[in-house]
Amino acid sequence: MALLSAGIEATPVLAMLHALAAARSTRQVLWLYAARDEQHHPFAAEVRRLMLELPRGRSYVCYSWPGSRDEMGEDFDATGRLSRSVFDEVGVPRQPSHLLLTTDSRRPRRFVKAVVKNVRPGQL
Repeated sequence: MALLSAGIEATPVLAMLHALAAARSTRQVLWLYAARDEQHHPFAAEVRRLMLELPRGRSYVCYSWPGSRDEMGEDFDATGRLSRSVFDEVGVPRQPSHLLLTTDSRRPRRFVKAVVKNVRPGQL
């Protein structure tokens, strides 16, 4: 299962992450998140804690514009945006069982277009 979100729209997938962690799910769970920087990364500590409760959980965070105090490997995993190369690096299955995408209603087109361009038909 891959949970994707960007900006402030992490709330719906965060609720799913809580449910998976509470159930101690043994499914592969990939948390993929994009933000500008740590100041624009809501729920970061909460997500880190929840991911530790999932034996097959993995988080991958991209910052498009990291701040001077943001530490790669600590606060985020890569500079840039979510892309096909990120999906391949993280191990998003070519045909995941579920892929949930949420986006900020102010900028949905750019994010959705980027994700849709980088997934195969049937993944969403």
